[in-house]
Amino acid sequence: MILSEIGQIEETQYIKLIAGDKVLCVTIDGNYLMEALTVILEDKVSLSFNGSMKPILIVPVGK
Repeated sequence: MILSEIGQIEETQYIKLIAGDKVLCVTIDGNYLMEALTVILEDKVSLSFNGSMKPILIVPVGK
């Protein structure tokens, strides 16, 4: 469960593969994530992290 100053959300997602560090703490703006997922037509996406507090890359799987 994630708590923030604005509200809270709990989300469970299936993870197919984790490469690199197994422990990573991230905070993602829900509006940003929804905007990205709205324009991606594929059912699966890849989220690439370069460490805590770094930008993420969201790309459709198969592209």
